[in-house]
Amino acid sequence: MTSGEFTRAASAQAAGLTIEQLRYYAARHVVAPSARPAAGRGSSVRYTFFDLLKLRVIRLLHNDTATNIEMARSAARELDKVRAGGWTGAYLTTSDWDVFWIRDRNALAALADESLCVTVSLAAVDRDLRVALRLLGMSAGEDPGRVIRAALAG
Repeated sequence: MTSGEFTRAASAQAAGLTIEQLRYYAARHVVAPSARPAAGRGSSVRYTFFDLLKLRVIRLLHNDTATNIEMARSAARELDKVRAGGWTGAYLTTSDWDVFWIRDRNALAALADESLCVTVSLAAVDRDLRVALRLLGMSAGEDPGRVIRAALAG
């Protein structure tokens, strides 16, 4: 995984959210900017690639289910657990009452048969996020300040 830092505006675009939604999730301790946390009113914050991945997953869950703020927090916590082992082959899954991750394809198929859950492939979200960042003129490991300075100079 790479270690880029992204402004609030670039993060909102890449995650498919508004700046207000980013602020909402940060204020409710779902996903806060971890590269440079807020340091008071008007401070400049920076999100990491992993922050953006979590935001994008939460957005997908919210679009597919009636995800409440507690479910969003649970999803963010589960993603933190998955991060340690890498997310290749990992799927974040929600039911009406829980959020968990699965690596076993047989268990995933059994859940899909039940149609009681929403499942998100973390590898697919990672890939889609990298595409979104490229479309914004950044990569997952690129310094957004350098991109902006280059655009202003050119």
